[in-house]
Amino acid sequence: MLKIKQLSWFVLLLPLLTGCNNSSSPGTPVSQVTRIEFRKASVHPKDDWEEMKRFNQEHVIYVAWNPILTNKDIAFVAKIRNDVGGNAIAITFTKEGARKMAQFTSENIGSNLAIIVDDTLIVAPHINAVITDRAMITGDFTEDEIMAIFMTMTATEVGPNIP
Repeated sequence: MLKIKQLSWFVLLLPLLTGCNNSSSPGTPVSQVTRIEFRKASVHPKDDWEEMKRFNQEHVIYVAWNPILTNKDIAFVAKIRNDVGGNAIAITFTKEGARKMAQFTSENIGSNLAIIVDDTLIVAPHINAVITDRAMITGDFTEDEIMAIFMTMTATEVGPNIP
């Protein structure tokens, strides 16, 4: 099982810009057997929210129970290199997913957004701008880590979870 090292605090969910080193393909369809959820999150305790930790980290994130977006709101994902050569996941939302994401991010700039794959908190970045039809998960991910996340997000059958 792949061990995920402690991630940098500089994990971001950014609007996907055209300068990314991405192929002409929109990506791989998102898995229908893996559960992917985007939920509102906070670094401050919330009584009725779930307490989660990212991978091997001790830092606690509080996550709302109700997802804002799920698998059905994601059209494609792609493993890419960002503008500075780092490993990243590009996400293309469906039309409805883009509408939900734009509404949520416009109302929650300054808040956190948890991205959860099969009950594993991947990241909980700070929302710095309105996000619409595309986004990019960036951070201090190794090639193996980003591949594990990508493979889980695009799985066609139930398999090992992200550790």
